[in-house]
Amino acid sequence: MSLIGKIEDAEFADCCLFSAYTGLRSGEIIRLKWDDVDSPEGFLTISPKQKNKKESWIPINANSRTILERCKKRGGKKPFRFQTRQWISKKFKNAARKAGLPHFRFHDLRHTYGSHLAMSGENEVAIQKLMRHKSMASTLIYTKVSPEYLRQASEKVNYGPMPVPKGRDKNSI
Repeated sequence: MSLIGKIEDAEFADCCLFSAYTGLRSGEIIRLKWDDVDSPEGFLTISPKQKNKKESWIPINANSRTILERCKKRGGKKPFRFQTRQWISKKFKNAARKAGLPHFRFHDLRHTYGSHLAMSGENEVAIQKLMRHKSMASTLIYTKVSPEYLRQASEKVNYGPMPVPKGRDKNSI
């Protein structure tokens, strides 16, 4: 991501990447504690103080595990030191502008996560569970696909050899 390259604070860059690799909201990242990591083994516990007021769990994928290991080396009581969503939002918007993405918000990293799950072929139920949505309608809002993905999907349609009529083309002489 060219955007991440515009972020000079390594911990904040990890915070942004962590959101893109997990789909976590900024408030969920702020509330994340070390006790939430690998609780249960291989999963993150997401606080019930989140948007849907329900404790949930998401798997720790290899990329997010690597980020957590870097955070552990930094020390600290929590994986990320950031205290407010407003601070994260402001810092992210500055980086987005530097990257030529003036309308990109931190929450768009969550949309990126959902869209990449969809474009990698994940089924909608798995995406809904990973994003912790109550309804499929919410999931569909987050799972936009790129024009290149649509082009590639269209190219997959192949009916095999088809007979071509041998009669004269009415436009030919």
